[in-house]
Amino acid sequence: MSNFRSFGATKFIARASGEGFAAVVAASERSSVALPLWHELSSEIYALSPEASLSIGKPTDGHTSAYYPSSPPPSDEQVDEVQALCDAAGISTLNTRLSRTSDTELVLLIASVSGLPSSFPKSLKSDKLGFTVRLESGDYSDALGRVNSALHEARKHARDDNQRQMLEKYEESFETGDIEAHKQGSRHWVKDVGPVVESYIGCVCGLLLSYGFSSSTGAS
Repeated sequence: MSNFRSFGATKFIARASGEGFAAVVAASERSSVALPLWHELSSEIYALSPEASLSIGKPTDGHTSAYYPSSPPPSDEQVDEVQALCDAAGISTLNTRLSRTSDTELVLLIASVSGLPSSFPKSLKSDKLGFTVRLESGDYSDALGRVNSALHEARKHARDDNQRQMLEKYEESFETGDIEAHKQGSRHWVKDVGPVVESYIGCVCGLLLSYGFSSSTGAS
């Protein structure tokens, strides 16, 4: 979460002044945790330069992105190559981030609670560019673990077997990072006609990048 539009991927600035925003943070229930974060991030929240940083996109173009957390980030050529390797191996990159540890090793961080599906290789190799991509599970595991606890509890209150299977597949997907399990859950979601409360969650908003790699996590 940040002050970037989910549709358009551009930064917006709060109409409240910095002083007013700080007062809200100071009055919050967990101000002891929130205030140090505010002091660390407040200047960035209101920053309007450099202009390239006001859009989500390629770090190589100066855009803002958390999809490539290393410094320096992977090159555009490396990103394209990893995408091609994943496509060939049948691995979705919708729930991934890519980190560069050296010129010869990259790490594909896969959002999951625990281990990867048994069908996933431990690594991918690029003969073309001379690097290895190590697949690493557990990205955002704490958050996804809490999500799965809630999904497990929600299954007890499902209206019918279709809703139960939908929630079960979402839970499986977040546990292992398998996007195919999420797709199966989505098929049950489509059949869930007229629910009192509609629920959809996952790495489903692939609108932020104009090339390869990842999507944002959304819930409704």
